[in-house]
Amino acid sequence: MCKSDSALVHQTVHSCLIQDFKQARTRRKMASHSILSILLFSAFIQATDAVCKDTSTLTDDERTIVEEHNKYRQKHEDTPDLCYGVSGEDVTFTADSMSIATFTPHSTGKAFGENKGNIGQPGSYFTNSEAYTSVIKSWYDYRSSDPDEGQQVIWKSTKQVNCGYGQSALTVQSTTFYSHFIFCQYFPPGNTLAGAQDIGVVADNIGEFIPVPCEKPTVANATVTPASATLNKDEIYTVTCNEGFVVLFDESESSKNLTCNIDGSFTPSVEVKCKKSDDSLAGPTGASPGSSVLSISVTVLAFLVLIFV
Repeated sequence: MCKSDSALVHQTVHSCLIQDFKQARTRRKMASHSILSILLFSAFIQATDAVCKDTSTLTDDERTIVEEHNKYRQKHEDTPDLCYGVSGEDVTFTADSMSIATFTPHSTGKAFGENKGNIGQPGSYFTNSEAYTSVIKSWYDYRSSDPDEGQQVIWKSTKQVNCGYGQSALTVQSTTFYSHFIFCQYFPPGNTLAGAQDIGVVADNIGEFIPVPCEKPTVANATVTPASATLNKDEIYTVTCNEGFVVLFDESESSKNLTCNIDGSFTPSVEVKCKKSDDSLAGPTGASPGSSVLSISVTVLAFLVLIFV
């Protein structure tokens, strides 16, 4: 800062004031530039940290994929939502092109995590939304203790998902099954099925369940106790069929206990129904209606699983 001497004339004092003003303005500019640099650097880090497609431009399929994944991620602590990923400098997604070849094996030597699955039915294809919803649910429901498809769905550090599908009609025993074959790829990776390395361990990347109360089920021709609208983990609803009714598929029982799980589901997971005790599901030959179709379905699905997994 400029200092004036008592002997200085007014002109010198005026010069000092101008110098002080210029120095103050310079300091303000430097501070502004520093703040701008920090903001730009932060924006750069955010942009390169995860390349996400703008939510306003998502297709119906892409929106379903994101929503279904995040539905399960929101059941777990400290597990942020995924965005729909697009290829960038850090990763190149290939799910869309891979799923066209219905029996394509997993990728190799890639930096992303990868899931694949299939679903089919006789007569017609599922909608894409139905297929994605069912396959993502199956990954989540049948996850193991290792980094697999199910763990990938809820892997904490994963930020992006990118998916694609192929379709195939396969005829077995005069019945044609119409199947979707689905690939999803994830970055950062949460499994090593495509060759990713150093992904971390399950204990650090799978959040604890956020406790969810179980809602009282409604069962026709039955009484459900207790009367509470919801129960918490390990508490039990008892479904008691009305007189003359028995539990469907378990005709030896007229009641069934449903134990509340921490995620709001029940054990057993099969929906409990009551039917008249004298009703018969047997067909003319003693087989259940549709049993031949069921047998075919099981055979084909087993075949598809064997050749696709």
